[in-house]
Amino acid sequence: MKKFLIISLVFLIALSSLYAQDAGRFAFGARAGLQIGMGKAHDDFNAFINGSDVKLEVWPCGDLALYGIYGFTDNIALQTELNFMIGQGRLCRDTSITTDYVKITYSSLDIPLLLKINFSKTQSRYGILGGPYFTLPLGQASVTYEGFINPNEKTGINAPNTGFTVGFYYRGLAIQNLRWGIDARYIQDFGYSTLKKITVIDATTNNSVAISDFGFINRRGIVFTVGVEYSL
Repeated sequence: MKKFLIISLVFLIALSSLYAQDAGRFAFGARAGLQIGMGKAHDDFNAFINGSDVKLEVWPCGDLALYGIYGFTDNIALQTELNFMIGQGRLCRDTSITTDYVKITYSSLDIPLLLKINFSKTQSRYGILGGPYFTLPLGQASVTYEGFINPNEKTGINAPNTGFTVGFYYRGLAIQNLRWGIDARYIQDFGYSTLKKITVIDATTNNSVAISDFGFINRRGIVFTVGVEYSL
């Protein structure tokens, strides 16, 4: 019995040392995953692809995030991120001729400021987070034409965008202050991404025409990521 009590005491001490309080502590982490897009096209883009046989398609893009957290209490924290969204965009395809399509892709850096609420009182963590984000374009957008006489082109993206994200998170048991975790979020831009110019072909004259300030897409999507987190 005495031996059992000693073993139990050692186990409890070890378990309590693994349990990390969050109040007044910093944590850093990294995540990677996919964004599944549900974006809304701008009127400029709808007019550009107007046609009964045109189909709009979206596809998953890559997501890589680096983030930092400060815990005000064990249940409330502030989290900020550098969230790299790689290869997002839209594809419009002529379904009557499967080889004809126009694809526009671009990458961006989202910088959110998130309020994080922890519902767990155990070593694991789960809860909700949400807040605004600021978006900066990374490089230029790529416009690819397949089956058209347009040349493929690169074009800049105009002023930065803003948006809002909200979601759920889970962090597993800590081992030496290191946790694994998963996130699921909904993101939505407040405005539309705008291309500096895009080249179209006039159907009557067959001449190329450059359209400036071309409204493109308002991002709406679900982001799934997994990663690791280290507490100081």
